[in-house]
Amino acid sequence: MGVIGEGAASEGRPSAHRGSGGWFRWVICGLLFLATTINYIDRQVIGVLKVTLHEKFGSSEIDYSKIVFCFQLAYAAGYALGGRVMDLIGLRLGYLLAVLGWSLAAMGHGLARRMGDFCAARFGLGLAEGGNFPAAIKAVSEWFPRKERALAASAYLIALLVIHRLLPRLEPMELTGKQY
Repeated sequence: MGVIGEGAASEGRPSAHRGSGGWFRWVICGLLFLATTINYIDRQVIGVLKVTLHEKFGSSEIDYSKIVFCFQLAYAAGYALGGRVMDLIGLRLGYLLAVLGWSLAAMGHGLARRMGDFCAARFGLGLAEGGNFPAAIKAVSEWFPRKERALAASAYLIALLVIHRLLPRLEPMELTGKQY
């Protein structure tokens, strides 16, 4: 019996792909960084758009809290289910479906004509985005040897810090055209 995450036969890939010391695993880590960055931008931009939403939909603070709640509820459910989905259908298909789902949900925001539509788009976004971290953790455990997993995880998680610091500065420029 092997260590969890160490067996290459679990998804039918040759063991040479896992923890082989090659450069391709760092490409995988870079893709995790990009996906996590997009994931986090989608999640955080709602705070920047709060005033715009109030103007477009004539919404109240209560309406805004409902939007945030819809996302958080769905995100918690997606996060809880994401790991199981990745284990059942595999990392490649599971992550593909998560990214496709959150991309479609993000586009759905542009189609929203009522507050309920926007809540539905946020719910879909949260549900699909919840799969990002379980998928990323599984990818790191499959592609990196045990001694490099913490380094790989920290490399893709840097996205959270970068976006947390840059997003508040970038989005107002995009929305208003002003230079800050």
